Amino acid sequence: MASTFFTLFQAGDFQAALRVAEAYPPGHRRDRDIGTALLALRRASEAVSPLRRAVDADPTQPEIWRNLGMAEEHMDRPAAALEAFETAAGLSPQPRLTSAIARNLRQIGRVAEGEALLWTALAGDNTAVLRFQLAQILLAQGKWREAWPLYEARHEMDSYAVPASETKWDGKPHANQAVVLVAEQGAGDAIQFCRFARDIAAAGQPVILKVPKRLVALLSTVHENAVVIPHDSTINTPGRTQVWAPMMTVPGLFDLTPRTVPRIAPYLTPPRRSGQWAACLNQGALNVGLAWQGNPEGAIDTGRSIPLAAFAPLAAVEGVNLISLQVGHGTDQIAASGFADRLAVPHDLDTGPDAFLDTAALMQRLDLVVTSDTAIAHLAGALGRPTCLALRKYPEWRWLQDRDDSPWYPSMRLFRQRIRGNWDGVMTRIAAEVSRLAASRSA
Repeated sequence: MASTFFTLFQAGDFQAALRVAEAYPPGHRRDRDIGTALLALRRASEAVSPLRRAVDADPTQPEIWRNLGMAEEHMDRPAAALEAFETAAGLSPQPRLTSAIARNLRQIGRVAEGEALLWTALAGDNTAVLRFQLAQILLAQGKWREAWPLYEARHEMDSYAVPASETKWDGKPHANQAVVLVAEQGAGDAIQFCRFARDIAAAGQPVILKVPKRLVALLSTVHENAVVIPHDSTINTPGRTQVWAPMMTVPGLFDLTPRTVPRIAPYLTPPRRSGQWAACLNQGALNVGLAWQGNPEGAIDTGRSIPLAAFAPLAAVEGVNLISLQVGHGTDQIAASGFADRLAVPHDLDTGPDAFLDTAALMQRLDLVVTSDTAIAHLAGALGRPTCLALRKYPEWRWLQDRDDSPWYPSMRLFRQRIRGNWDGVMTRIAAEVSRLAASRSA
């Protein structure tokens, strides 16, 4: 049966593999394989107990310790994850374990230790996973010039961007070239980094953006001379050679630092449009849009989405009209939020083929956006809308450390957790800001 489990697991049929493991007799092997399958199924909360029993029964297996570390990490328990990863590394040192250790050292505030560990490891092994992890730690600290070359290691680890031509762009203007920028990673990344098309187009260089089809309409507003096409399309540039770069490579080509990010907002200007959602607005109140949930299927969502119920202090502020900007994931929380009667819910928001156009139009008529770290935050920033961004204690690198503003978005204020996992303090501070704005409006 163990070989059946392995065959199914390697084929990616994790549910079938789980059923096989559940049929094992009680013991170490059953716990090990059940935990492994649950982790692969993104059911980390269920995976922790069997994996913990498995390492208690046989603490000599590094792969089980690694899986336990990953499960604890998905549960946003970095201290427990760190212990498991360090134990695994003690049994079988590997670059991916060193990377995981450094990542979790940062998450418990031991940033300098994580950085030092990676520099030491890289002295003996120039593996991409180590360079990529070090890049993120350096970027979070604002050490961007050191970090950008290391950040390119991501392309050795995954297909973040599909090449659009045979020649990489060197970041310099050339009269006989057209620059193709390829979106990579998530929608928020495309919204954030499409901004560089403005600089390229403004310098007279033809620029083409290749993005997910659903973002074409939105990102087409970045510059009148920028051409935006879907990933699976091509375009001719007669008389010019096409060169390309992943969008998130451009900051390194421009030698960007936190001090030199062009403070341009808005840099997306979608057309104003109307819809049934306009009925949610209250002209006599402070209109505040809320977004709380990112895509729960991605590991990056760990710790960054916020239970809607945590926004309750905003619902208690007088003179405020709350409007949901949430589409899809997370909307199931509205009924049990405790303030469903205070939250207006648009019913036709972005139901067409183009993403974010309705949301952008609604944002343009809001007084404030309050959001977790999702694509909604990037859209609000790109539109230059006043925004309160609620962040976990140690967020992704782009939000830097220990500051309440963002070089990327001049209209945005950052509200960071002071205690890991505790959103109460964050929302109390945001509610105070909302109260101040509501009072100013009514004065």
